[in-house]
Amino acid sequence: MELIKEFRNSDFGYDNIENIDYSVRRAARCVVVRDDGKLAILHAKNIGIHKIPGGGLDEGEDIIDGLKRELMEESGSVVEEFEELGMTIEYRDDIKKKLISYCFYGKEIDNVGIPSFTEKEIKQGFYLEWLSLDDAIKLSEKDKPTDYHAEFMGARDLFLLKKYAQRVSSLAHRIMNNSSVKK
Repeated sequence: MELIKEFRNSDFGYDNIENIDYSVRRAARCVVVRDDGKLAILHAKNIGIHKIPGGGLDEGEDIIDGLKRELMEESGSVVEEFEELGMTIEYRDDIKKKLISYCFYGKEIDNVGIPSFTEKEIKQGFYLEWLSLDDAIKLSEKDKPTDYHAEFMGARDLFLLKKYAQRVSSLAHRIMNNSSVKK
């Protein structure tokens, strides 16, 4: 998977720390799209951000299996086919963690229930919203992260929403060009 963005302390006004022996955490994330074009967006109101569904992979867990599990837990969504957006890496120097996120987009084919948030997510005020792409980006641009980790999460997921918007725009452009050629 292509590396599309790295996030570092300096992106948020903190000093980068040199020569860190990072522990690695792997995660999978997905822009989930319903038939009506709306996206699954998690509003974490107590930490001041909006984010896309996804999270940490268990030790040895397959990326897609872990992603499907996370989507079910956080949105109740069933997605079977995924397209790659790319990989992001966050260097969270303050906790000596390197977070590698495998990022996708996909169409929801079923919704089997309500989200099942962890205690931490409940404390962070998570709730699921279904928003247009434009609204999701606008709200994310206005976010006011309340802590170090929220700054990384908010910036990462805003970047991913914009990357998805570019992908959709590029696809629409190709379709329009192909249809105008085949008159």
